[in-house]
Amino acid sequence: MPTATIQSYVENALRIREQSDRTYLALGKTSPWENENIPPVAEENVEDLQELVGFKKMDTVSLCKELPEGATTSYPTVKYRGKTWKLVPDADAHSEEAYHVFFSTVITGDDLPLGEYRQVGVYTNIVSDATILLPDSTDLSGRTLFFYDNRERFNRTDRVTVTESFIINMRATE
Repeated sequence: MPTATIQSYVENALRIREQSDRTYLALGKTSPWENENIPPVAEENVEDLQELVGFKKMDTVSLCKELPEGATTSYPTVKYRGKTWKLVPDADAHSEEAYHVFFSTVITGDDLPLGEYRQVGVYTNIVSDATILLPDSTDLSGRTLFFYDNRERFNRTDRVTVTESFIINMRATE
């Protein structure tokens, strides 16, 4: 089987980054899991979150690369799962071999309907000027669920602000 190159992974990351104005976080799954303490493993063949609550446009979609421990950088950095990542501008993507994509958005109490959710997902190909979309919006046709995560129950109230962040590796793995 042929081998993909690092530069092809970077190109895939750039394609996703270029869609940032059409990328939204979604919340879903308001009803309980069969076992609330152990959410089911996410499956590849899913096309939509269950029981969609709403969509919030991503605040940040950026290429990134893990910063080795003790190293410094002139790029902005973020912490994710105990590691430091540098946010790499598109122009430096190839020279930095930046094939990870950082997604982040902040949901304030009144952004989306309140209550419990158990799934988060990132959708691409949503063509809208709106920052917030509800599941019945006509702007959602053609959307693609890029990735999602099943989680334990989280209850959003009007006094809760949530930051949802993810880093996705665009390097093909088997």
